[in-house]
Amino acid sequence: MSVQTRHRPRRPHPQAIYRRRRAAAGLALLALLVLVVLLFAVLGGDGGGGKVHLSAENRAALRNVEPVRQGLDRLLLNAPLPSTAEQQSAVNRLEQLGLPVFCAGTQNKYVALTFDDGPGPQTEQVLRLLARHGQRATFFVVGRQLTDYPGLPAVEARAGTVGDHTFNHIDVSRATPAARNFEMAQTRQLLETATGAPITLFRPPYGARDSNVDAQARQLGLLQTTWNVDTQDSEGASAAAIQQRATEGMRPGAIVLMHENKPETLVALPRILRTLERKGYRSVTIPELLALNPPSDQQVQAGFQGCVDAEHPSKAFTPTGSG
Repeated sequence: MSVQTRHRPRRPHPQAIYRRRRAAAGLALLALLVLVVLLFAVLGGDGGGGKVHLSAENRAALRNVEPVRQGLDRLLLNAPLPSTAEQQSAVNRLEQLGLPVFCAGTQNKYVALTFDDGPGPQTEQVLRLLARHGQRATFFVVGRQLTDYPGLPAVEARAGTVGDHTFNHIDVSRATPAARNFEMAQTRQLLETATGAPITLFRPPYGARDSNVDAQARQLGLLQTTWNVDTQDSEGASAAAIQQRATEGMRPGAIVLMHENKPETLVALPRILRTLERKGYRSVTIPELLALNPPSDQQVQAGFQGCVDAEHPSKAFTPTGSG
């Protein structure tokens, strides 16, 4: 007796869905840009003098700009994230340059919220806030903290990704070669064991680095990632100041520095997350950000200045050596 089976339709590959949605967002953005250009043409036709008269059609188009923008923001928030392979490819490309990454490119409204010096007593509250708002983050972990919080790096990895922040949070640019290797390699090994995933990111404490640190990171296969927006929470900034620095620096491709176990950061974080939502931004992990908004080699080679040149210089924050 033969049994006739019914073939199930093939489901689209997640990468295909991701590319189609990005293409749809791109077409919508193009339509918005065309609309804005038309409006500028109409508004500029008066030569700057007298009253500008808009047709009924143009007035209707002007009213439609905001809904289109909100639609693009919803597409961004609901879009699938890059695959693990795509993220790793983006990290590998930049790691080969042997230089730190201060920010990503400016193609889309993606940013990376990052938290240093954990895990600690406030980590679980930070994780709950991120989950409540549907946002992701990168956590740069200090190895010695695993003694008191051995299970938290695995939870942080599920909420985003985890990076190496040395074992003792020392200035590795002043360490001996043996000490520098221990601080970076030992922490990477501990975190890989704790999370069950490869560790590909390294953030030097205080942002302190030199050619020796660069060479060590490259030898270990670690991409150095610093920041271009410093909330200065580690320097005692108030919750209001932390929020202001984070939101003023919120630009496509920004990497925002915070510390998960500062009480004022915990107060400011819900406000920062609400601002992200209101402005249509999405916080992703650093590997996701580098795949979604890849910086050019020239931008990375220019260091922090590359971030300034890519955006508005008056709105950029100079790194202050927190971390």
